[in-house]
Amino acid sequence: MKPFFLSPALGLIVLALPAIAQGKSEPFDHHNLPLDSPDPFAEEQDSLPRMEQVEGACRQPDPPLSNQVSLNALGVTRRQEFVRYFDEANAYLMCLERTKFSFVEEVRRYSETFRDTP
Repeated sequence: MKPFFLSPALGLIVLALPAIAQGKSEPFDHHNLPLDSPDPFAEEQDSLPRMEQVEGACRQPDPPLSNQVSLNALGVTRRQEFVRYFDEANAYLMCLERTKFSFVEEVRRYSETFRDTP
């Protein structure tokens, strides 16, 4: 029995089905679908000032506030507070990585200087 290759034709039909179902002649593009709701992080971009991290003097972020009275006094939602914490934690970890990299480079330079001394 000879194998029957229908896969290329079947693949074209499967790719065309969404466009056919919409009654459009152009291919279906899921990137242009309208969003049902706005971006949940859009309003949080300017909500709170972020802690600046300085290489060599990285500062661990303050834990997120969980007291609703404190959150209300600051005018911040619990979600915004946790987003702030995670953003600052990420910045802290990146600062530690930069500090580590700088220190390793400094040690390498001193090691080369030591090897070059008679």
